[in-house]
Amino acid sequence: MRKRFAIPFLLALLLPCIAFAQAGDYRYDTARGMQRSYRTGALIRAGQIVKITGNPITVVPIATTDTMGAIGVALSGAPSGGIVMVELTGAAPVAVDNAASCSVGNYVQYSGTVTGLGDCTSGTPSTASIGVVESVTNAIGVNLLPTTTAGASGGSMTWPATPGIGACTGTPCTAWGTSLVAPSGAIVGTTDTQTLTNKTLDGVTPTVMGYLDFTSSGQTQLNLKQASLGYTAANAALSNQRPCEIIIGGTGTSNVLQAGDDTSIANNSCFNKHPTGFTETIIAVYCKGDVASDTVTVMPTFGAAGTGTNILTGALTCGSSDAYSSAGTLNGTPALTDGTGIDVGMAGTLNAHNIHVLIIYTVPNA
Repeated sequence: MRKRFAIPFLLALLLPCIAFAQAGDYRYDTARGMQRSYRTGALIRAGQIVKITGNPITVVPIATTDTMGAIGVALSGAPSGGIVMVELTGAAPVAVDNAASCSVGNYVQYSGTVTGLGDCTSGTPSTASIGVVESVTNAIGVNLLPTTTAGASGGSMTWPATPGIGACTGTPCTAWGTSLVAPSGAIVGTTDTQTLTNKTLDGVTPTVMGYLDFTSSGQTQLNLKQASLGYTAANAALSNQRPCEIIIGGTGTSNVLQAGDDTSIANNSCFNKHPTGFTETIIAVYCKGDVASDTVTVMPTFGAAGTGTNILTGALTCGSSDAYSSAGTLNGTPALTDGTGIDVGMAGTLNAHNIHVLIIYTVPNA
């Protein structure tokens, strides 16, 4: 009867060992940390840094060209197809390629010269790091970083090349792109001024509270500043453009222009007379005649009777065949104040039957 139960009893004793040797088993060592057994896809030596590969997965030593992917450190060696226990978190002895220069507190990064080994560095790691050296007495004892846990990609943080708001490239992202410039305020809208370019503000309803313009309605949502209603440099940029066209017809032979037609027909034109008395700022002057090769010129002036100050720096030749000329060069910033007008100042060879002088000016927003 004793011989009948000897073999089952022996198998019962071996079962825990056999089960423990299967890949995928986890074990927690209170002195070290979390460990897991893996089947090897290549020869593994104790202390090597390993990564997972294949399907079903196996572990192999990291390559010298790897920049991420380590899952932990092999605690024992095994041939390809064997079973090896891997330290995932906590402390583990790591084989490095520069043990003589390794010191406590160094980072252990991937070796760029020996497959599966680490490399001690006292500065910022140039490749992914697996942990920090805690002991160099008998072996390089390394406290593994959380990034080496099973299933993690591993590696240290790779920062964008330029400061600001990080942006990546690729779909999905595969690399850092050019960082965006961050606003100057710690929180957008608190201490800095934001400039909206080519943006549309939706949801503004000017009639909700009886506002007259967008600025007022926008102010309730964006705290916009109310612009001054008088003439200011800021208002000039927002002012309305208006045209004033002076037409002079010829009274000479065959209705060709002759001297004096401008003063007798269109003296003191574009006269500024508004109830509110605002100023009209001239921003452009054009001229055209009805004949080909027009040689008529104009040198407009402005003042109380249309004379006084030149609007242009030099005479402007009218365009030919009813095509307007290019804009003349303004003499500073000519402006028609209340009670002033414009004289055309026609001159040159008068060969056209009529000319049109177009004055473009701006008025402040009401």
